[in-house]
Amino acid sequence: MNRTLRPAIPLRLLILTACLSFAVLLVVAFIALPDWLPNPSAPYAPPSSAARLLAPVAVSRDQGSHPIGWWLMDDFAHQEPTPNILVLGNSQLGGLRAADAQVAGRNLDFVLDHRGYALERALNGDAQSGLNRVFVASQPGPLVSDYYAMVRALITSDRKPDLVVLAVAPRDFMSNGLSYPGASQYFRFFSPLIDWQGALPLRDLAYPSLSSRFDSSVRQIIGPHVPACGAGKFVFLRQDKQRYKDIDIDGDCHEESLASTSVTTQLAFFEETIAWLRKAPCTVVVVSLPLLSTHQKSRSFTTELNGRIARTCAEGKGLPGACVSFLNLSVDKRFIKEDFLDPIHLSQAGGHKFANIVSNWIKTNNLNSRMPE
Repeated sequence: MNRTLRPAIPLRLLILTACLSFAVLLVVAFIALPDWLPNPSAPYAPPSSAARLLAPVAVSRDQGSHPIGWWLMDDFAHQEPTPNILVLGNSQLGGLRAADAQVAGRNLDFVLDHRGYALERALNGDAQSGLNRVFVASQPGPLVSDYYAMVRALITSDRKPDLVVLAVAPRDFMSNGLSYPGASQYFRFFSPLIDWQGALPLRDLAYPSLSSRFDSSVRQIIGPHVPACGAGKFVFLRQDKQRYKDIDIDGDCHEESLASTSVTTQLAFFEETIAWLRKAPCTVVVVSLPLLSTHQKSRSFTTELNGRIARTCAEGKGLPGACVSFLNLSVDKRFIKEDFLDPIHLSQAGGHKFANIVSNWIKTNNLNSRMPE
């Protein structure tokens, strides 16, 4: 009889120990929560990584490994003069960066050089004065919520562009495989650098549940908070010989709707991004990125989404604040097969065409005061 009862005692102890360990982990996690979750009740103080960006860089900028956000902020902080045009977008603008390399006459490192040479040339023409300085912050896989965090962190009273080109695509409004917006590497880097006072609803949308907040806290404790990368890992080639590949890259775009949780969340971030930029004030050009005409599966969703974007851009018309305009290139017939690497990603030729079209839009609508005579 005694032998059959003995195993029950260590089993109960094991269960009790596991429960206590989990409780301790919960306590530790939520004690650490204010260290990473934006805290509106505490005075804003940038973390040490941001403070280092404000001081001279002690090591060569081509050494070391840092989060993508660090490289963006570092390069933006070192631009002289301060760029008067900031371009935000996703990997579909890889062709624009390849066009930048061709105009610059050299290969461009992904993390070291974000200057928009192609758009600069299109805007400045033959003028040698360099009236326009463009900074391109296009990254792979961002959400609109990441754009919100980026502009809030990058744009300050001391370093403020006159014009922001926000290039968006349907995928920017989807989950992008993330369980919640705050899980994005860009949001995790930039969100602690901004003051969330007055933007609590957005913070709650980024971390919509207790489980999402717990998950992020555990990530902070058990491993690198934000993935890092170094120079030399990827370059945009001056002579890019990539050609079009007919692959199915539609994914689940055709299954999305404006009523889905991910889309409504990102639309809320989009509206607040536009509102914040208008108050900054920064003139805004929202561009719906080109899609190849054969890319039909998500056409209905894209059309519906562009209608919503256009209405948001038009809502501030006539009100105090900077101008917002919408340039819809998603169905623009000027973009042909040779302008793409696949149904959505621009080629180098497509990057040049994008720069010229956006430049003409800016000139035609008198959105930039720094134009050559």
